[in-house]
Amino acid sequence: MYVERRLGSTLLVRVGSQRIHARMNGDVQPGNWYRVMVVRSGPSLVLRTVESRPVPLDSAALARSHGLPAGAEAVVRAFVQSGLPLQNERLALAWRMVRSSSRLSISERARLAAVLEDKGLLGSRAVYDRAVAAAGGDHEQRRDQHARDQDDSAEERRHESASADDVVALAEGLRRAFGREDENGDLLQLINHRAGREENWVIVPLEFVDAPQFTASVKMRLPLPAAGSEGGPPGFAEAILDVRDEANRWTFGIRPAERTLRVTLLAAPAEVSGSESDLRAALAPLERRLDALGLFFDLLPMSKDSNDGFSHDERPAIIRRVDSSV
Repeated sequence: MYVERRLGSTLLVRVGSQRIHARMNGDVQPGNWYRVMVVRSGPSLVLRTVESRPVPLDSAALARSHGLPAGAEAVVRAFVQSGLPLQNERLALAWRMVRSSSRLSISERARLAAVLEDKGLLGSRAVYDRAVAAAGGDHEQRRDQHARDQDDSAEERRHESASADDVVALAEGLRRAFGREDENGDLLQLINHRAGREENWVIVPLEFVDAPQFTASVKMRLPLPAAGSEGGPPGFAEAILDVRDEANRWTFGIRPAERTLRVTLLAAPAEVSGSESDLRAALAPLERRLDALGLFFDLLPMSKDSNDGFSHDERPAIIRRVDSSV
């Protein structure tokens, strides 16, 4: 049995391909597999842990068992990591979507497919393509758009005072980065508005006014409000910030922590990530700026294969082998 998450006084657990709510006798942590025995059934299921077994997921074997070809293991991993049931026809659809594009890495495209499946939007190729582009997979097109925007506003910028206040310039940069449409004409609005069953992943593409060679995206996980809850919307549970140019990628995880935020480096370009000391030296200016803002900063680099653009942890720490003997 795999413990996915806590939901109030109960746990959401996975037994094979089934997901159920249960109470547990014993100390258990989300993200781990346990061998359990049933203590009591009825209106609520009560389980007792026997042992935990952190065995890696055999995604290749699972892919074969669900009729997927070689190379489709990323789709299985993405579905499991997103808490989705492994159904042959849905996995096959996700694999077709993943194969339809070469932008982003295969693990990123697979996780996007899983996120859209959770939102009930995977069946639309247009929606999938828009999600890929928003997540950072349409760098060249957005760079060309930047160039057009720069040309359109060049004359206006020439008349601006060279001594304009830095705060005004920053505000203008943020306004451009978070550009908005007056009408509901972008499929990204549908993607972000449509929540999953228990949470909502929101994708926010960012653009740099004075550095068109860079693009960025923020992917935020928002917990859905509990039934009957009152008050304002819940804060975000976690976020991933990706900054890219044609050849390099920086990835940061952001999580709420002790009334502030914890920023974690997850991936950096090869030329600065040869050793931890080199990496810390390269990031020292950023760390000082974050510290001045009261934000925590640390390093937890992920391997390239584990970086799917939505996760803070290496896959083996999240996904375990399905224990058919439970």
